[in-house]
Amino acid sequence: MATLAKTILKVGIAGGAVAGTASYGVWSADTKQGAAALERVKASLPSAQPYVNKIPGPADVGKDVTSKWNTGVQTIFQNVSSVPGNTVKFVQKTIGDLSK
Repeated sequence: MATLAKTILKVGIAGGAVAGTASYGVWSADTKQGAAALERVKASLPSAQPYVNKIPGPADVGKDVTSKWNTGVQTIFQNVSSVPGNTVKFVQKTIGDLSK
């Protein structure tokens, strides 16, 4: 019974957090509404200012996403291009191990 009460409490807190942030406009696709929500958070929670300052700007996020995407694509193609050579090495090692 206590586990059920804990679960209900956790779901209630999470639901309240989502509902509260949604009423602030945090989940809106409209960037102006999101910026206004950020300003309301700054005004209502001055102690959150150091954390709000750590939020990256759109330009920083765009550069980071592009860099990570390019790195991911390069890694995938490097691994795919090494498959034939690795396959040959694996087959040779297996044949060598079987012949012992």
